[in-house]
Amino acid sequence: MLFVSKIPSRYGFPEDNGRADNSEKVIEQAGKYKGWIPYSDIEPAKLEKPEEVKGVKEIDKYYEEDLIDLLEYCQGVDCDIVFFATPFNGSEERMQQLNYTIDLIEESGFDVINLNTEEAIDEMGLDYSKDYFNANHTSSSGAIKVTDYLSDIFA
Repeated sequence: MLFVSKIPSRYGFPEDNGRADNSEKVIEQAGKYKGWIPYSDIEPAKLEKPEEVKGVKEIDKYYEEDLIDLLEYCQGVDCDIVFFATPFNGSEERMQQLNYTIDLIEESGFDVINLNTEEAIDEMGLDYSKDYFNANHTSSSGAIKVTDYLSDIFA
């Protein structure tokens, strides 16, 4: 059995924001998005694509202890577990901390899908000028690209 964490995104029910009369779109997307319609009334963050960061920096000991507890728990679970890091546009320090965290997870024997690599960003077709809500979250268009990319991996 494979457990996949839910990807946060900006989705709304068709009835939200006067969309109740948009039944054709609901029917068209019902299979792909289970009846949800992706939308955003928020302008994209219009970020610039950062350089890929290679170094590592330790994370706060409190978070590291929690991560180690989680990894120990996962080692006792009888199923395949995959961790993934959703795209964000972090500072060099935060990206180094992500690299450190990925190293800890992989050293514990688990697979990690890092969606912050240049290769993954290109394969998803993420555009920093329009697919980010802010530096930490993709917009609805970015969330769709991330979801489609992960769907292909886990299909």
